[in-house]
Amino acid sequence: MKIAFFGTTAAALLAAADAASNVTTGRGSPGCGKRVPKTGGNDFTPMFDVDGVNRMFRTYTPSQYDKDTPQPLILAFHGTAKTQQSLTLQSQFSDKSVNRNMMVQYMTAYKGRWYGPSHAYPEADDLRYTEMALEHLMNNYCIDVDRVYLVGHTGGAGFANILACDPRFSRHFAGMALMAPTLYRDLDDDYCKHANVPMPILEVHGNNDETSPYWGLPNRVVGAIPAIPDWVRRWVRRNGCDPTPRKTKLVMGEDVFSDKYTCHGHFGFVEHIRAMRHGYNWMTKHDVLDISPIMISFLNSHIRPGNMSIPLDDKGNFTCLGGYTPPADWPGHANFTSSANSTIPGTSTSSGNRTATHSSTTHGSTAHSPPPHWPTFHSPPPHSTYGSTHTIPGGITSSTDSAQPGSSKETSTGYYDRPSYHRGG
Repeated sequence: MKIAFFGTTAAALLAAADAASNVTTGRGSPGCGKRVPKTGGNDFTPMFDVDGVNRMFRTYTPSQYDKDTPQPLILAFHGTAKTQQSLTLQSQFSDKSVNRNMMVQYMTAYKGRWYGPSHAYPEADDLRYTEMALEHLMNNYCIDVDRVYLVGHTGGAGFANILACDPRFSRHFAGMALMAPTLYRDLDDDYCKHANVPMPILEVHGNNDETSPYWGLPNRVVGAIPAIPDWVRRWVRRNGCDPTPRKTKLVMGEDVFSDKYTCHGHFGFVEHIRAMRHGYNWMTKHDVLDISPIMISFLNSHIRPGNMSIPLDDKGNFTCLGGYTPPADWPGHANFTSSANSTIPGTSTSSGNRTATHSSTTHGSTAHSPPPHWPTFHSPPPHSTYGSTHTIPGGITSSTDSAQPGSSKETSTGYYDRPSYHRGG
């Protein structure tokens, strides 16, 4: 096997980023034309309520921001047990020598943990929080709706992957860059139901990572995680890429390798970087590779398909989940008919009597409502019952905070209306 060698300089990356930053679709968000508090710095927004929990985020607006020119945006999710301040310092995304053109929204996890692992805080609705943050930005800043990106570290990267796998959210993103992702929720292809829009991905991992091991933790009792090569291959398949990558050594004299995949004629649409001597931390200029300029360059080179609609409400405001139509083979679709084993999670409305024999997980009012495609769990969450059989009469709408992630046998044709993600009460 031949391996090419390629030395990457910061100057070259910034030049590439500058060239890409001049690309704009001109499709601005409803916030275009509005004045913003300040530019060239980080601006804390006031706390706002997300289903009874106070949440906040931090916005970086580049000095070149213009209220009439759509700007690319990064949603940045810090690592587990970290803070948005730590990601600000590590990534240097607020430093114009690293990031010259992108707005950055530094998101903040509730008590340091994002939704994903079984030990995350159930009262924190991170999907709703992300929805509110995205709507706030779109309606108050001039955002290029086709250049919104996800960036995350460890648990935050795992949550970014959850967003990329959710058809309601993934349609808004033009790509994602992940450092040492902890991928609790992506153990198989049945979990990831993205919006059938190819997702550019840059994944960076240290071979010596003991927290999110490169080869995964398939038998872990509290939250198994997949091997990174398997996870990359699944995204390569989802994106319709050539399964054979071009292998490159990124740093002369160091064991840092890149696998770049060609997808629909686009070379490097999916890229996986493996640093053999690196561990868990964000890679900076003090390490063998400064990953932040590479991420900015990668994201700047990708734009979401321009034929996708911008969901607006009747007042002309951006609405994150508006206009979502689930795929025909999903339980949320009006034409869904099941006569075989299926997974039917979330709040549902039945149009006729339905008898289901399944392995189910029922959460109490204080539990965390999972997203619509909650996968089979390796260890049951608290307050669970298994192996039950029950009948749901027609016309009954379930509004409890429940999920049925097991194997369900349908005995009649049903229509399951899956509303937007919420926490029951």
